[in-house]
Amino acid sequence: MIEFKLKISDIELHFNAVKEIYEEPEYGYVLSNLIDKMTFTPKNFADVMDNWLKRNRDNQNEVPDKKAPEKKYVREEVMPDDLKEELVAGEQQAAVTTEDLNDQKKAMMDKWNEWKAENEIN
Repeated sequence: MIEFKLKISDIELHFNAVKEIYEEPEYGYVLSNLIDKMTFTPKNFADVMDNWLKRNRDNQNEVPDKKAPEKKYVREEVMPDDLKEELVAGEQQAAVTTEDLNDQKKAMMDKWNEWKAENEIN
């Protein structure tokens, strides 16, 4: 720390500023790595330390979890183009919108009301 002219007060001030985000062991680990790998005196210790802390968090997130299940790839069947086109056309034809259903419901209710009115009158 003397070699790179780092002040204990700067480190303490920075730690107090970020202690709600980073725990003491994590901060100490990153500070230790920074000092070990430092080759120049930083102009602004806080900016350099912020970058190192952020990179440390980013690198932790990239490590795959050993307990996480591996992705299993689903086999995709090869189909002739004609069959694919038929399936797509059938799906489009079978797709019913909410408006279509509401129109059908209204038409059936109208028929029901007409039938009901005719049977009550007679």
